[in-house]
Amino acid sequence: MKYVLPLALLAGLLFLALGYILGRESTPQSPNVLFITMDTLRSDRIAAVRNGQPVMPFLSRAVNEGAHFTRAISPCSWTKPAMASIFTGVSPEAHGVIYTSKKDANGNDASDVLSPEWMTLAEWLRVRGYSTWAYISNANLEKSFGFAQGFDAADYVYKNGASAPEVTDAALGKLSALKPPFLLYAHYMDPHSPYTPPALHKDALGPFPQTTAYDNTLLDNPMEFMRYYMDCAKIMLGLQEQPTVPPLSPGGQAAVEHLYDAEVRFMDEAIERLVTAVRKSRPNTLVVLVSDHGEEFWERGGMGHGTTLFQEQVHVPLVLMAPDIAPRKIDTTVSTLDLLPTFAAYLKIPGLSRWEGRGLLAPSEPRPVFAFSKASEQDLQVHIDAIYEDGHVLIQDHGHGWERLFRHETDPGEQQDIAASDPARAAAMREKLEAHIRQSRAALNAVDRVETVIDPAIRAQQKDLGY
Repeated sequence: MKYVLPLALLAGLLFLALGYILGRESTPQSPNVLFITMDTLRSDRIAAVRNGQPVMPFLSRAVNEGAHFTRAISPCSWTKPAMASIFTGVSPEAHGVIYTSKKDANGNDASDVLSPEWMTLAEWLRVRGYSTWAYISNANLEKSFGFAQGFDAADYVYKNGASAPEVTDAALGKLSALKPPFLLYAHYMDPHSPYTPPALHKDALGPFPQTTAYDNTLLDNPMEFMRYYMDCAKIMLGLQEQPTVPPLSPGGQAAVEHLYDAEVRFMDEAIERLVTAVRKSRPNTLVVLVSDHGEEFWERGGMGHGTTLFQEQVHVPLVLMAPDIAPRKIDTTVSTLDLLPTFAAYLKIPGLSRWEGRGLLAPSEPRPVFAFSKASEQDLQVHIDAIYEDGHVLIQDHGHGWERLFRHETDPGEQQDIAASDPARAAAMREKLEAHIRQSRAALNAVDRVETVIDPAIRAQQKDLGY
């Protein structure tokens, strides 16, 4: 009899332990997140065809396998502010990451840094048990600029300009070691200038446009091409009257777009490998495909990004895929800073009150979307704001002193200013935009702004990209 109580107690403990194990195993694992940024990808490249060949065979199929947001707008038309907004869920005017190059009080080349007071996507998931890993290929997202918050030092891998296969290979190499639930972030850089695709992908898009000997000297020399690239931007911005680099011929301009599309095709192929592998081996994964901004090809007389808020620079692809996300198209105008609230709703994790966005997977009332840019360099003297609402966009160019209103249904290319014919709408949208700017500035004033002197090696990498 003296062993009855201990044995009963032991049996009870074993029962509780077994119940805990079974209960733990029966609790669904939180979904993983595969977050893919496709740098400088215009939304119109999803369905684009060149010489009968699809530019993005994979992504053009993927949009039919998940929630495709056909009217996604970036909060800024260049990488650093746009990604800071995606990572924090607030507007560029609020987080204060505005420039990649400016002068500090001592005349040094300085750069804005994402303040540690803003909790990032990686930090938010990590404190909730997620392992985090990233492969970054853009110099504007280098660790010293604050974007590595939420990653261990060895888990924020940076290689400027890494090719798409390198990014995919690194991610696949890490996949088996990532403990679920995880955030795997891969930033693909290939569509960013200068455009130097492999010959295989260049040839896959059919005959190359006819170019002149001078065109070829620019197209075959990335540094010379970037001089031309910046020349176009400065002329368009009114910072110089005459080009310092002779212009490309019409055939040369067509060749630039061919090279861009070949870079996009190259990236699309590598992304397909990663997404296919993750969906097969880790089916309980939310896959996010998004671009940070677009790219202009002479629609306004210039090329590049960061210099305007017209569609070619801010309209971006956005696709969410998961086993329980029904394929559908959503034509409501949304912002990419809506991603954090969307993750919170899908992952069933409490969000943060400071987030400006809204969840995108549940029905909700339309509301204004905002964008902003001061360009990457303070010397470019850019300052633009925009508000999107009810199928219209109001753009204010503070540097050049104009305001324009466009209706996307009848004018998707934003060529016909209707502000004079619809002054009531312009005034109402202007009032909402000004209120948003005031609110953002108040949020910025509530945190300490951070900047850093740029490492010369990183600054050289930025200049290679046109920054």
